[in-house]
Amino acid sequence: MAQSNNYLQLFIVMGGSLIGGQAIASTPIGSAGTTQFVATINDGSCDLDYTSGHALAFMPRMATDFSPGKTVEIQPINIDIQCNYTVTPQVMITGKTPYPGNQKVFLDTNSQWPTNTNGVGFMVQPATSVAARDTPPSLSDFYVNGLAGKAIANGETMMLLPLNSANGFSENQVLWVGLVGMVDSNQITPGAFQATITITGIIP
Repeated sequence: MAQSNNYLQLFIVMGGSLIGGQAIASTPIGSAGTTQFVATINDGSCDLDYTSGHALAFMPRMATDFSPGKTVEIQPINIDIQCNYTVTPQVMITGKTPYPGNQKVFLDTNSQWPTNTNGVGFMVQPATSVAARDTPPSLSDFYVNGLAGKAIANGETMMLLPLNSANGFSENQVLWVGLVGMVDSNQITPGAFQATITITGIIP
């Protein structure tokens, strides 16, 4: 499931003007003057469109394909964000992270698995630059780079690509999702598994 929050953005423009028909030099000292302040509040708005849908299906894999820290497949979640003002969107992801000490690998638990985990999971890395968005991450270092700061932890926020006049206040945002191994293959139980995450788009 995916959802988005669009927080109201207010622009306040203030201008001062001096009211009166006389020049400043001829205004008597001590006489009253009038200053008018004019403020305009615009209701900034944004649209978020999950163009890749709300589900990703990964290829079936053999247990022997996995090992601790190995990424076997990466897929993108595409989100088109369009605003009518300059802003840097943020994203927050929440879900179940059942591996102790690791809040960056998501997996729905199953009571039929030992310790409610199955030795695999999903890691999400938001693209924070155009290069990172347009070039898929490498399988070989996806997990290591994720732990080093590229992956988003459960309940935390990360910046996305900024929207400004240079890109027409519109940008295709990408969240790279990697299927990763957490244990040796002999500890993985064959069968289906999934991670249900909530994606919250935050527009400051």
